[in-house]
Amino acid sequence: MGSLRISERKVETYTILELRGEIDMKTYQDLRRILKKTSSYVNLVVDMAGVTRVGSAGLGVLVEAANDSRKSGHSLHLSGTTDIVRLAMESTDFLGHFALTKTVEEAMGK
Repeated sequence: MGSLRISERKVETYTILELRGEIDMKTYQDLRRILKKTSSYVNLVVDMAGVTRVGSAGLGVLVEAANDSRKSGHSLHLSGTTDIVRLAMESTDFLGHFALTKTVEEAMGK
């Protein structure tokens, strides 16, 4: 099991969460806590470029946050998804739950 580093910054009307490491059974609760506190209140961009692995628990947390964002009228974009993350989403049929962009700037419409 790995570790996950999460950094948060604000740019204009967006909160950007930069993830580095693995989202697995050991780390998904930390991500859930941050997403629960933000996904219903702000537009979010989750920068996934540094994610090296994502398990089913991590995917579940991201789907939950995407649903919370939609319900509250906010947006959640995943940017920079790696091939490993995209494959995990495709193989679990979760890919359609997310707005994917190549970069954080693209997610913010720049």
